[in-house]
Amino acid sequence: AAMGVGGRGPAFFLVAITALALPARFPRHHRSKNARGGAPRSPQPDHRTVGSSPDLSPGLDALHYISALRSSARRGLSDEEMRKKFIQAITAAGKAGISRTAQGLLARALSPGQDGAGLRASLELFHAALQSTSSSLASSAVPSILNLMELTGTKPRNGTYILALQRLVAAGDWQRALDLLGDMEARHARESPSRSSDGWDSTAHDSTHSEDVAEEGTSDDVSEGDSQRTWRVNPPAFVGIDPEVVALVLKACERGKAWEEATSLMERALHSRGFPLTAQMFQSAANANAHGKRPGRALRYLHVAGNEGIRRPLALFHAAILACGRTAKWDKAAGLVRHLTNSGLQPNGATYSHLISAYLQSGKWSKALRALRKMETDGIPPDAGALSAANMAMRVCIKAK
Repeated sequence: AAMGVGGRGPAFFLVAITALALPARFPRHHRSKNARGGAPRSPQPDHRTVGSSPDLSPGLDALHYISALRSSARRGLSDEEMRKKFIQAITAAGKAGISRTAQGLLARALSPGQDGAGLRASLELFHAALQSTSSSLASSAVPSILNLMELTGTKPRNGTYILALQRLVAAGDWQRALDLLGDMEARHARESPSRSSDGWDSTAHDSTHSEDVAEEGTSDDVSEGDSQRTWRVNPPAFVGIDPEVVALVLKACERGKAWEEATSLMERALHSRGFPLTAQMFQSAANANAHGKRPGRALRYLHVAGNEGIRRPLALFHAAILACGRTAKWDKAAGLVRHLTNSGLQPNGATYSHLISAYLQSGKWSKALRALRKMETDGIPPDAGALSAANMAMRVCIKAK
């Protein structure tokens, strides 16, 4: 069809489309009159060399910075200027989704010789490389970057570990997240041996909860009475570890559906005196146990968070409702919906979706339909999950009649 328009071939249209797609970013070196015939226009700035390129696509932006990096190497800039150029290029490559290019730029920045820049290692370079790592490459790239930091004598900071864990969470790699937490604890024990046993109180052992974590984990019916935080002699607290780090490792276990590892990690935090707990920790641990169909644990974490004075988000209630629904405990799921309402939270579409699913798992079709009508009465728009569950309930009710 293109060849038949005006006698022009496909090459013409390819050039035309390309010209339309390219942003008009080239500087105007000619002098032209303005609309009033006054003074000539000043030349437009060349965004290819000045600042960032907000109008370019991520891929073209990365190409722009990499090209600028190559031209800078020929101009003989200082090490600090070259480091900034490399950081810009690595960051742009990460935004464009070309993580392998970003890792290659890091290696080129640190490599000596004719092919490399031979720059001194810095945290900024490694942080840019970590941020540019895609989730598909995180399992291999994150350990490689951390090993390279160790080889170059660059000491990681807390922000370094948080960046690394964020990438591992995106990849759902809970094994390496746990390994990284262990390395952090070992590093801190080597650097501060006198504090390796601080932060926990061996005299604060509660005899009413003296069973070990493994035995406690076998019970799936945890009541609200077993929702107090206790401290034990072992294991010790996460001495020198940022609570955000533990929260990220728990998040990785949640995404990887590793409920046993999440439970073990959460129990360590619960039984360690002085270690601050966050709502995100409880939420990730409860979600992981919901995946593992362990409603007792999910309920316990919901109650402990309340006893600790932590403001419990709606997502934490959702995790407990989901766990109850997956094990056909529809009465507990309904009670949790009433509980969250009494706590001042407003149920949403996801709340009723989990509740309706709990009814369906237990064969309570009429209750599922009543929950859907309750959503309509309260003016809550149903989400896709609630509509799908309600549709299934209506079909079963029609067949039963």
